[in-house]
Amino acid sequence: MTFPYVIDLATREVIKIDENQKLEEAVQLMYWHSVRDIVVTKEGSSRYRMITANDLIRFKVERVSFDMPIKVLKLEMISSVPYDTSLSDALKELNNSCSCLCVTDKDEKLCGFVTYTDIISSIDPALLMKEQKIKDILWRNVLMRADAQSDTYDILRVMNSSHLDSVILYEQSKAVGIITTKDTIRLLNDGCDLNRPICDFMSSPVYSIDEDSSIHEALEFVQREHFKRVIVSNKKGEIIGQISQQELLAKVYSRWAENLKARDKQLEEVNRLLEARASKYEEMAQFDPLTHLPNRSSFETKMLDEFTRIERYSSGVFSLIFFDIDHFKSINDSYGHLVGDKVLKSISTQCKELLRSNDMIARWGGEEFVVILPLVDAAGAIQVAEKMRAFIAEYIFEQVGSISCSFGVSQYQKGDSPNSLLHRTDTAMYQAKSSGRNCVIAI
Repeated sequence: MTFPYVIDLATREVIKIDENQKLEEAVQLMYWHSVRDIVVTKEGSSRYRMITANDLIRFKVERVSFDMPIKVLKLEMISSVPYDTSLSDALKELNNSCSCLCVTDKDEKLCGFVTYTDIISSIDPALLMKEQKIKDILWRNVLMRADAQSDTYDILRVMNSSHLDSVILYEQSKAVGIITTKDTIRLLNDGCDLNRPICDFMSSPVYSIDEDSSIHEALEFVQREHFKRVIVSNKKGEIIGQISQQELLAKVYSRWAENLKARDKQLEEVNRLLEARASKYEEMAQFDPLTHLPNRSSFETKMLDEFTRIERYSSGVFSLIFFDIDHFKSINDSYGHLVGDKVLKSISTQCKELLRSNDMIARWGGEEFVVILPLVDAAGAIQVAEKMRAFIAEYIFEQVGSISCSFGVSQYQKGDSPNSLLHRTDTAMYQAKSSGRNCVIAI
């Protein structure tokens, strides 16, 4: 078997825009052509940049004028490869921040554009794993959930700060819609009022596949629906996770490599690249990209381990701490989101050093953090929370100065479920905020 050249997989009709045009014109083109990305060209240059839907969210949150020329904006550079580049060499160029490549002809002029979707579409269904179920490779990706009545602008801020490309929207514990980066292009193009509730603009219903679906069925689903991700639900219809095109691709190509390893020398290199990429995705699925702390999904796994330990031995104790940065919105509004991000990273680093090696601090979302303390009762957890509170209150943050955090503490109680313990700890934190902030409340 031989591998296709990159031009064989590329989209020949590239949606592009000159860097001298305005950002609002890019939004219009992306909307008209129903794409999430657009290539930015510069006359006389063979180097290209890209505007993504996530960039548009960032510009909106940072109040960048959409009347500005594109050339002054900070944008990601895209790698370009010759049209006769092999698949294995193209995979080396693809990276996690920009999962696409420009393709140039023999005169080094832009002649195509290749994405993970193009690669997925080239896979022979006969080689796919038709028996393995999607739940077997679901890497517990973080699913951001929000109330469907939330302000649209607040949701865009969360997507920007958390580097997420979708948010599941709920009403009374039921998923009623989804907002994705592609939806944001429509909002910005139409000049929608971002102070309206997000439910006015969400896509509904939420299309998902059952966790018992095969990888083959999942790939058919994303190709048929032109989705960037697969939302996965359980037998009760509850959404339990998501898996991206890239993750599906890594799994399929790994299987492809196993089946054909002896038939092509080039396959060994492809397998190595994709195994490394699959490992990277697993790592990304466990850690918050900004703070490098474990993310909400990793925390939930750790907490379930604690519940399992207590159930196994019919005894034991552990405690949770929720804490939230006081008046964080005013930090972003006064100093900008880059400074706000520095505050989040600094708090993450400092608080982690105050904990034991078997404790876990994770980013819950936005400016909220959660700490799990194995074998620690409420009294001990209060001491830990007070130590963190005092440290943060005394620390001088660059540009911002002094800030404070509000802490909620709760100990596992017999009969608790993960949800009841989380709810009690969250309630304690909001009581701390209601009590004047910069304090610790235990329930």
